[in-house]
Amino acid sequence: MMYKKAILLVYTLACFSFLAIACSDSEVDETGKEPILPQIEVSKVATENGKTYLEVDGKPFPLLGAQIRLDALLNCDKMSINEAENYFKKAQELGVNCVQIPISWNMIEAKEEKYDFNIVNSILQFANKYDLKIELLWFSTNMVGDSFTYLTPQYV
Repeated sequence: MMYKKAILLVYTLACFSFLAIACSDSEVDETGKEPILPQIEVSKVATENGKTYLEVDGKPFPLLGAQIRLDALLNCDKMSINEAENYFKKAQELGVNCVQIPISWNMIEAKEEKYDFNIVNSILQFANKYDLKIELLWFSTNMVGDSFTYLTPQYV
């Protein structure tokens, strides 16, 4: 079970890294193409003496996680993203080193082809401020076998 969670964390971090790179304001070169950025290894699954473990920044990383239900805090409790910061602080105080954060399609693209990464930027700032790793849980049109209207943009 721990191995599966480690694989999921590595995959999520890789996807999130790709998203951050793909959505950055990189400049184009004289050919009109974006430059290829160097690859950065954030984490990996390593095996030593028959033991498999997650490695972050070249060191073993015992995954102690919790989920911050950002979707519920923003949609049900009507908190602002800044009010949700306290949950990141509490996670750090509890000794958590990784938080799972649900992100819905509607949070990123509320209007067709209009992308807003302010929430993702806030999550990254909170995680860095409280020394937490993050695992993004992407919810688009279907979550646990159901479609919730607050997950999908109104134009869909």
